[in-house]
Amino acid sequence: MAVEEVLDRKVRFWADTTGELELIAKTFIKTEMQALRGIRFQYAWRSPARKKHGKPVYGECRKCSTRERDLFSRDVLIVIAQPTWLQFNKKQKQKLIWHELYHVDVPLQDTLEPEVDDRGRIKFYIRKHDCNLERFYDELTRFGPDAEERTAIRRLSKIYREWKTENGAKA
Repeated sequence: MAVEEVLDRKVRFWADTTGELELIAKTFIKTEMQALRGIRFQYAWRSPARKKHGKPVYGECRKCSTRERDLFSRDVLIVIAQPTWLQFNKKQKQKLIWHELYHVDVPLQDTLEPEVDDRGRIKFYIRKHDCNLERFYDELTRFGPDAEERTAIRRLSKIYREWKTENGAKA
């Protein structure tokens, strides 16, 4: 669906018919997220981007309801803000799709096969962010980080140092 059509009809959501989102996702699923192979994804666009706490949300990942899973044969819906996507470079697009896929957590049996429910569908959960500092810089300056925040800061510092080494000192 062309952007002009969407704007004319005031449609906020539409299915991705370009195949671009699925192509990027399939690459990650094939190479490093094999546990997601049996999950049935639906990719869609949104315009305009939703806002959370005044900031645009670039992507969303949600588990389809039982009714949606039965009716549409889809397990997970990934919605991408199209206006932002059109401004992203290749690396930013890959990062966003990887991020949304990473929300999907599939528990594995001892045989390394995915667990299934009583209907034979793969069990999965939507993983929440594990790196989230809901703080103000001035608050951290005044009171210092607590134990959990210190752990997060150490991990982030290590990640940054490694990234800087791999990408050059000016990165």
